[in-house]
Amino acid sequence: MTTTPRTKKILIADDDPYHRDILRRLLNGIGEFDIVEADSGSDTFTRVNLDHPDLVLLDWMMPFMDGLDILRELRSAGDQTPVVMVTAKADAASRARALETGANGVVTKPYSISEMRKTLHRYLSPPSDAAAGPAADSPH
Repeated sequence: MTTTPRTKKILIADDDPYHRDILRRLLNGIGEFDIVEADSGSDTFTRVNLDHPDLVLLDWMMPFMDGLDILRELRSAGDQTPVVMVTAKADAASRARALETGANGVVTKPYSISEMRKTLHRYLSPPSDAAAGPAADSPH
């Protein structure tokens, strides 16, 4: 009996509904995903705990609790869901800070379709395809 692989679930965590919409449309254009959204740090925690996403695309700049704070809390709670920071911060120091905090990768805004496709493949493919280690999803 052949089992059909389940649709991968992606959590888009961004306080800006416009950016969530753009990212959702881009993801829908790349493949078939179960997309859930969060608009704040507390909503992100709720969605991670209730929806158990396969990947979190986490905006860095959010009010009250920024993406690094959210990531720090997720990791300190033992959550190992792959998290890719989505940010306008393109400098090497910011990238290093995100990775040191526990991000699996960083995608810089504006992102391209090919960059996002590569990121999705890296973190949503079977483990043998994702074994190269963190941070190879972006040339920055």
